[in-house]
Parts: sequence; C-alpha cells; structure tokens
Amino acid sequence: MTIYWLLFTASVPGIFVDPQLKSFFSKLSWRALVVICIFVVGLRYRVGCDWQNYADLYEAIRTNSDFGLSRLTAIFSWGPAFLGLNWLSAQLGLGVYFVNLVCAGISISGLATFCRRLSIPWLGWTIATPYFIVVVTMGYTRQSVAIGLFLGALNLLQDRKALRYIGVILFATMFHTSALVLLPLALTPWFKEQPSKYISI
Repeated sequence: MTIYWLLFTASVPGIFVDPQLKSFFSKLSWRALVVICIFVVGLRYRVGCDWQNYADLYEAIRTNSDFGLSRLTAIFSWGPAFLGLNWLSAQLGLGVYFVNLVCAGISISGLATFCRRLSIPWLGWTIATPYFIVVVTMGYTRQSVAIGLFLGALNLLQDRKALRYIGVILFATMFHTSALVLLPLALTPWFKEQPSKYISI
C-alpha cells in the first residue's frame, strides 16, 4: 500500500507551493512525477483485474496459439492497435511489460496534458490519482489508453481543432471501441458558435 500512498501524496505539496507550475523546480517535479507514474504502472507485476487475461493474450500471440483471434469480431473486441502492440512486443521479446509500459505512457501522458491546462494542475492530478491512475490504468489497460487519449484530445477541442480531435478518438477506438461515443463532442466548437441551429436540428 505504501507505493499507492506515495503516488497520491506526491502531488499534494505542489497545490500549496506552486499551484500554477510557474517555477522551474515545479515543472521539473511535474515531469518527474509523470515519468515515475508511467514506470510504476507500466512495470507492475500481477496487479489489476485484467492482468491474467492480458498475459494470456500476449502468450497466445507469442506462441502463435489459437486464442480466437482468427475472428474479425475478436480482433475488434481486443482492439487492433492493442493486438499490434502485443505482436510487436512478442517479436522483440520484451514481454507483457513493454505493452503495459507503452499503454501507461499513453494514458498518463494524456492525463498530464489535460491537467496541465487546468488552473491548478497539481490539484487535477491529485484528484485523478486514486481512481484513474491506481484503479483504471492498473486494472483496465485498454480502457485507460482510450481515456488518456480522450483527455489529451480535449485540449484540441479547446483549441478548435476538431479534425485532429476526431483523428485521436478514432485511434483510441483501436484500443477500445467504446471511444466511438466520444466522436460527437467534435461538434462542440460549432455548437458554441451557433447553438440555436443545432438545437433546432
């Protein structure tokens, strides 16, 4: 339990010392915390409710065993990008840890990008730590990647880059198809400009 408490409390001092991340030390601490979290999540061992399922999937891909992946529905169920990542790791002999590390990098970087735009980044990170980092990224790998990409893509919507947002979300569906429900949010910039038009539709 100690490591989880350390992850949770590590960002708390920043809320009071430098909430806007203005100083060089705060920015350095922020980056260090992000990197540490990525490695803690990515290099975990037998942690998470889906650990065994993902370990079995990797082993099936590594040994070219039948895991139902010959069916198109199974490919989309597991996520083409996630399967491709497992295949690459198997070819390189890097194990399931490489898969988890890459997924952790995507999901936590997405969270960091999102929090960085908040008025108090440290607070946003602290709030997200107990559930998103500890529960979601460690327990639901594919879902965490989709959520992380979505969080990062929200900044694109804020910058009125709807097409890029759509591209990121479509990539997220390659890990978990549920991300498709996030596509309509691409209309948000236009909805703000002409709300009456979209309400009438």
